Amino acid sequence: MVDEFVYQFSNAAKNLGVSVGEPAWEWIHPKYFKKDIQKKVRDLKRNNPDLEFIMFFIDDKCSKFYTDIKQETLPNLGILNSVVKVNTVLMNPPTDDKRGGRGRGGGGRPGERPKMNMSIMYNIAFQILGKTRKVLWKAETPAGIPEHTMIIGADVFHNTRNNKASVVGFCASMDKDFTKFHSQAHVQED
Repeated sequence: MVDEFVYQFSNAAKNLGVSVGEPAWEWIHPKYFKKDIQKKVRDLKRNNPDLEFIMFFIDDKCSKFYTDIKQETLPNLGILNSVVKVNTVLMNPPTDDKRGGRGRGGGGRPGERPKMNMSIMYNIAFQILGKTRKVLWKAETPAGIPEHTMIIGADVFHNTRNNKASVVGFCASMDKDFTKFHSQAHVQED
């Protein structure tokens, strides 16, 4: 099943102009998850120094480990990640199959290739691109804008009910294609 996900995900990413290399696989038994997650992630990072992203596949039984995954990867090791629940991407959720392994071929009737929800696959690809600071969309630069231009936007919201605080927001482009931005918000207390 995971192999099919990688194949379908690679196709979705390719359509977005991104190539997905062969993943490094690790499997963690749910019984030893809390003990093994830290060691496995550190080993992956040590063995793959250019590693910038880890994707975890969990089934419904392992949803309780979501927080452990998030705490071990980003804050402790600085590795971006995504946690995908297997049943989220399947169009034909698996039957109660006790075959084990990496989940090869599971889903639907025995012998049937699992069908992935491609809309969800594209959304996962967009999330990963966004998390890794890749450009998701780019609009044509309007005619007449000089080459070295920064677009700046600012707005203020005044909450007049019950004398609540005002909020100011600021955003400025940081590249020639207007695809990277700095943004900041500030709450003004009276």
